[in-house]
Amino acid sequence: MPPEIAPFKQALTGLQPGSLGAFPCWRGTFQQRDVSLVLCGIGKVHAAAAAQLTVSELKPDAVFSCGSAGSLDDRLDIGDVVVGASTLQHDYGFVTPDAFIPFGLHLQRQGQAREYMRRFPADASLLSVANAIQHDAPPSSPRVVIGTILTGDQVIFSAEKRQALRQEFDALAVEMESAAIAQVCALYDIPFLSIRGISDHASEAIPLDTSRLDPNELAEFSSASLGKKLSLFAKTISYLAHHPSAFVMSVQARQHIKTASEHSAQITLRFIEQLGSEI
Repeated sequence: MPPEIAPFKQALTGLQPGSLGAFPCWRGTFQQRDVSLVLCGIGKVHAAAAAQLTVSELKPDAVFSCGSAGSLDDRLDIGDVVVGASTLQHDYGFVTPDAFIPFGLHLQRQGQAREYMRRFPADASLLSVANAIQHDAPPSSPRVVIGTILTGDQVIFSAEKRQALRQEFDALAVEMESAAIAQVCALYDIPFLSIRGISDHASEAIPLDTSRLDPNELAEFSSASLGKKLSLFAKTISYLAHHPSAFVMSVQARQHIKTASEHSAQITLRFIEQLGSEI
């Protein structure tokens, strides 16, 4: 999202706007390193498409997935930063009559045997820098934690789902892009790391501005399409899903995304400062 990339655009010097296929792209310099910013959009397909173009056209030394995420751990606060020791897709698997069974995938590299991967581990050298940042951070720095980040084409507004994801995968955060980018990077042996700021708690605390919704129209839609099966919260989300132009984030949610994005960028830029010969 644009708020997630804005702090990086402010930090780079000699910023040059451009495009990478269908994706907005900016190139600049930070700490004498050439840095490219690619705005991939939301979801795994956007992320994978942008990652493929990035790898093919820009030939990066390393790729970082930055921005916001929802927390799966009650110990995390808004603005904390999660560095992904590994990433995985939580919505990839088998649907049975009894349950959803998560599964991995077979990674096919040219000239190599297929490799089954349940999750994508972060590059070890990059992760060592993350560990140093975590332990040497000044008091004014955002709190940094290291653990698993989940990716799925779902926006989680459910405490029950949040708890299930936490228990199933022992993960700290959930978002919609990193594991897809990690998979592309794994195909080409490109070092990868996800650095995400916490913007919400993946619960029923709705982050949307519903003040502009017509209550009569909402009631009519809910009655006609959903009956009495769903809660008012779920009916509101369903209405917004069918009327995307009415989908507006609340002021608080926008501020939380801004804080999460700024902290993600702050840690990522500190990361770039501390990179030596790792990449």
